[in-house]
Amino acid sequence: MDAGAPPEAERMRALAGMRRRGIAGLCALVLALVGWGARAAGVTEALIRTSDSSWWPLLMELSRQGEALGVREQVSPAEQSVSFELETEAAFETSQATLAEPFARFMDAVAAAVGDHPGAHVTIIGFGDRPATRYNPVLLAERVRAVQRTLVQGGVGMADTQVGVRTGSEFDGDGGLRNKAAAGAVIVVRIGSGR
Repeated sequence: MDAGAPPEAERMRALAGMRRRGIAGLCALVLALVGWGARAAGVTEALIRTSDSSWWPLLMELSRQGEALGVREQVSPAEQSVSFELETEAAFETSQATLAEPFARFMDAVAAAVGDHPGAHVTIIGFGDRPATRYNPVLLAERVRAVQRTLVQGGVGMADTQVGVRTGSEFDGDGGLRNKAAAGAVIVVRIGSGR
């Protein structure tokens, strides 16, 4: 690493290395960005910079907004998608299928970004399968539908959304959320350029 190089140049070198080395490079890039104190939005920006989709800048802004709410994200440049992982305890009113106000505004911003881009598709998946004190499969399904309604009311076409509930073992997002996913406390909103 060149000690005199600006951090952006180092990030670009790391991204180029990632392209050459595949997944090992991806891990190195993420570790390097974490070492620089990069925010999740910075990871998104670095990973999707090679995409030619006109709506990626909007997704990066959504990433920044989501980060302020504690929303975790997963990026898939190969699929040209970003997934936002909502923890239901923060995103919804207690024992209700009503989005808390900051999360409702976040979903409105998602709807505005997606609604302006034909061909975008949103998949909303709730995860849960472990009977626990607070796990309620009916409430989880209602919350998934509430996210869908918010997006549709904000301008996303109903045909451009897909909803579902899966088992916690099918959750492939942030490892720190696996137990919450199994307990029905995670909803993933995946925004992609196609089905």
